[in-house]
This record gives sequence, C-alpha cells and structure tokens, in this order.
Amino acid sequence: MGMSEEVRALLMREAESVLSEWKLLKKDNGESAEINKLELRYNELRALLKRDKDGESNEEVVRPVSVTSPPPIPDSRFSSPAVQGQVPGFDSAVVRDGHDRGIPTVNVNLPERTNSTSLVLAVFAFILALPALLISWIPMLGLLGLPLAFLGGVLAFIGVIIALASKGRGILLPGLALLFSGFSVFVSIGISSMVANDISEAVEESNRIAIESNQVLGVPGGEATEWAYADTPVRQGDVQVSIDAVSLGNVPVVNSITSSESVSNSTLLGVRLSLFNESAQKKLEYSSWNGKDYSFERDFATLQDNFGNVYKRVSFGFGEEVVGSIESDSLYPGTSLSDVLVFESPIPNIEFLELELPASNFGGTGMIRFRIKPESIARI
Repeated sequence: MGMSEEVRALLMREAESVLSEWKLLKKDNGESAEINKLELRYNELRALLKRDKDGESNEEVVRPVSVTSPPPIPDSRFSSPAVQGQVPGFDSAVVRDGHDRGIPTVNVNLPERTNSTSLVLAVFAFILALPALLISWIPMLGLLGLPLAFLGGVLAFIGVIIALASKGRGILLPGLALLFSGFSVFVSIGISSMVANDISEAVEESNRIAIESNQVLGVPGGEATEWAYADTPVRQGDVQVSIDAVSLGNVPVVNSITSSESVSNSTLLGVRLSLFNESAQKKLEYSSWNGKDYSFERDFATLQDNFGNVYKRVSFGFGEEVVGSIESDSLYPGTSLSDVLVFESPIPNIEFLELELPASNFGGTGMIRFRIKPESIARI
C-alpha cells in the first residue's frame, strides 16, 4: 500500500529542509559528523520516496526515522567515479547535476554574507573621520583634522573596492564611511577658507580706510603727508628703496612649471623696485610687496590716484609668475635685489599715483611712500 499524499508531502518537505541544511553546513565546515547525519537522513528519505514511487509498501514511513540508526549506506558512494554536479557522500544514483530522481528540484538561496574586510575598513574610517568632523567646525584649527579625514577616506575607498570585487556585498557601510570622510574634508576646508577670506577682506578694508584718511605712520624723512617722487630713492635704516621703472602695457609672464613665456591679455601697470642693503654687517630678509595669500598684518603694496581710486594688485594664478618678480629673498650686506609689482591700469587724466610699501617687509617700520607722475610712466 502506497503512502498518502499528506505523508509524501511531509517527507518531501523534510528532504528539502535536510538538503538545504546540508549545503549550508558543507559550505561553512567542509566535513563533520552533523553533515554525515544529514547525508544519511537524506538517503533514507530518498529511498522511502523512491519505493513509494515504485509501488512498494511504505507503512514504516509513518514511524519517525532515527538518524542514529540509519540503514546501511551503499559502498558505491565511495567507489563510484565522480559525476559532475554530484553532492559528495550521496548515492550517485540519487543526485546528479543537483537533482534527485525521486523528488522535485530544490532551489536553495544561501544568505548573503557581508565582506568582513570591507566592514573592518569602514569601521576604522569612521573612527578616523569622526574627530576630524568634530573639529572641522573650528576655523583654521579644523585644518588639523584633514590628515585624519583623508586617511579615513582612503580606508573607506579601499573598502568600497573590496565590496565591489565581492559583487557588491557589504558596500553600504564603507560607502557611508567614504561620504562621511568627504564631508569632513569639505567642512574643514570650506569653513577655514571663508574665515580666511573674511580676514583678508577686513585687512584690505582697514588699509583702504587708512589710505583715504592719510593715517599712515612711520614714513621716513618727514610727516605722513610727505611723498618721495618716483625718481628719488627713499632710505630707512640701512635699506634704500627706489623705483627703477614704471610701465603701462602687456606684462610678461612665465610659467614656473613649463618655463614658457607669454604676456597678459590686458593692459596693466608694472612697477619695478630695487632694494639696496647699505649695512656692512647686517643681513636682511625681504618678503615681496605682492603679499602672501594669508597674513595677519599688512604685507602688500597699495596704489591709488589723486581722485581716491584704489587699484588692485594683479596675480596670474597657480604656476604663472610675472617676469622679474620674487616671493622672498635674502639681502646681504652691500648687495641689492629687485622685485616687480603689477596693478590694474589707472584711469586716464590722472595727476599722480601714490604707492605705499610696508617697511616691515624688510624689517623696518612704517611705510615707504612714492608719488608717481604720469610722465614717469612708460607705455609699452
């Protein structure tokens, strides 16, 4: 007498469950006693279902089948040649290419596993980026956290690459860590740049007000209202400052990387200055009157005309330098050096231009002040 449909369905479900559990354990552990028990139980169920299919009596199937006392396993499992797709340890007549002859195909979806390497990298990236983000809101000080944020970003990026190599498993956490690190870098640089720009604008405004009100101190040789003409050198201490040439035209520019030369697209005013150290024993340090990008004191030249128009200094971007200009240099006793300053082109019909140079750029005090008449300007 054949088994009922209910019993047969019960056995088929048990066979599916046993096969799924076997595949999971086989993937994780290789060989173990538990795997052998599952193999025995699967063969039992297969045999019972096969006998029912062949019309033999299966009355014993209603009783629980003990996995501790399984029926003998045919030796052919160990001696028969390997068949492609055969589950190791199973009867070769039972499983071929992943299918059982007596029961339907069982599709097992193994749970995805998170890539542990990418997970660890993501955790370290978060650990590095968190303090960087916390201090990034502090202007200027936040720049100290950039190395941590960059390192965290590198670790997170490696984690993303590893996750992609594993078909995207575990990509979420390193991806979030990469965004977190990038946000830390953005906040740190952004806030510090805004504060630096505000400081620079405040200094520019302060200097402009000082120029307009003539509240400039420390001018050698007289009161703050006195100016030296462009053809007259000004001396302060052991340093003599003079204007060698003033020209209006296209300014020659050189690329510091490729050494290629070109000229400016627009007409600009160029002023060539020279400094001479008259001391016999003292070496001086000169910093260009073109000014630094960031400075807490005035270190740049200013130019305005008799109408009060202020003309901005002109630079040409990264790698582009005005021919003849320098950033800084040492001024040894009895030697001289020269520098070139570039400003916007002045308006027509001016009566004179006033050039102010902070003496602190060579170790002095106050201002060096020159007045430039239109006839002193050469047109090129």
